[in-house]
Amino acid sequence: MLEIISNKHLIYKYKIKDFFKHKNQIISLIKKIPLNPFNDKDQKIYHTDWNLPENFQREYVDYIKSSILDDYVKHILDKWQTYYKIKNFWFQCYKQNDFHNWHTHDHTNLTNILYINLPNENCKTKFKCFGEEIQIPIEEGCIVTIPGYILHSSPINKSIEEKIIISFNSEIIV
Repeated sequence: MLEIISNKHLIYKYKIKDFFKHKNQIISLIKKIPLNPFNDKDQKIYHTDWNLPENFQREYVDYIKSSILDDYVKHILDKWQTYYKIKNFWFQCYKQNDFHNWHTHDHTNLTNILYINLPNENCKTKFKCFGEEIQIPIEEGCIVTIPGYILHSSPINKSIEEKIIISFNSEIIV
């Protein structure tokens, strides 16, 4: 079910049914992609595919589309009664001391974050809109959907366990 977190900010959360039967398969498909760290002043990410070519083989995307997203998309369509298009996917694996500073996603209506592995509460994504911090209860197996203009960040991972997310941008088309 699509849960409204904030009507004011148009933030939603969806809990994937039977997520834990998919978790290990998703992680193993992510790990098939050659190690691709990304580091600059705004982010230190141990492994990601966001900067790989669009035509790069991403088996985890095929798996998620065929095993998980149908029900989520149905709830989105029921909510907005319009056309919904997923634009792109990427994953990010944060090892200890990795982070991603405050940022937004331009050229999209919605940004979605699927939490695959979340070591603890301190690793949760932080959200801010017009200076107001927004608290979102996050757990593994949730997809958080926010407008692309909402600031969000991944705080420094202080855990020895990896934080793993899959993000995708999407469009509501009227």
